[in-house]
Amino acid sequence: MFGTHSRSWVRALSRSAPVWQHIGIGDVRTLPGDDPQALRALLKQRRNAVVIPLMEAHARLCPRDCRSLFPSLTAVDTLGDKGRFADYVDEHGLGDLCPRTYAAEAPVFPCVLKRTDLNASAGVTIVRSADHLRDLLCIDPWRDRPFILQELVASAFDHVTHAVCRDGEILWHRTYTCELAEPQAIQRPGNAVARGTAAATDATLAAFARVLAPLGYDGPVAIDHRFSATGALKILEMNPRLGGSLMAPDKVEDLAGALGTILRHAVQGAFERVDGI
Repeated sequence: MFGTHSRSWVRALSRSAPVWQHIGIGDVRTLPGDDPQALRALLKQRRNAVVIPLMEAHARLCPRDCRSLFPSLTAVDTLGDKGRFADYVDEHGLGDLCPRTYAAEAPVFPCVLKRTDLNASAGVTIVRSADHLRDLLCIDPWRDRPFILQELVASAFDHVTHAVCRDGEILWHRTYTCELAEPQAIQRPGNAVARGTAAATDATLAAFARVLAPLGYDGPVAIDHRFSATGALKILEMNPRLGGSLMAPDKVEDLAGALGTILRHAVQGAFERVDGI
């Protein structure tokens, strides 16, 4: 594993974590994600090692000639920034699959204000009026920072589909649901009424593939989405990494499925095939 994260990630992915017993792996190493030279030194000793970068920053620093399955720099930069993702959706005619993005001077209220460079719902909030927006843009975390304004897709349920891909094809997936106390809300720790699982339909998976295919996407991805009042799929974000909800202790079999798929399909240095997206 290349990189470190929160305690839940450490517990789920440590050398003694149950997930490795599920997939029959006995030698697991964790290296700091800011030291690619340490990783290169290890790879000289263990040439067949599979490298799994944990977060976007680690994927950017990870040597591109190692044996692994993770997204290209183009894909990380496109999906890892909410503004770039909105531009990508527009450029590739995928607007029907995502919330509308408003010009900063012409939003429709209520709408969603998003810092473009944060994750885990940080810097995401609902804006009720023009005055409210002006007030928010004067305080952290939005003051003098990049942001976008998007359509609010009201729903009592958030969905996240965890997937592993090879060249844009979905090889493995699991979908979780989170019921919220109020449909016009952003999911945060403490506001979930209930959590569960769901079966992603073929149509939903095909829609995800439409977005991932132009990137030739490789590796894990966590896709946050809702369904509108008319049942239309709206992709809120695609995070180019393993998703945090896979790290819960009761999801160890699903985490094993994701990691096992990465290990089975890992290749040597087959990256950066897509340019100019």
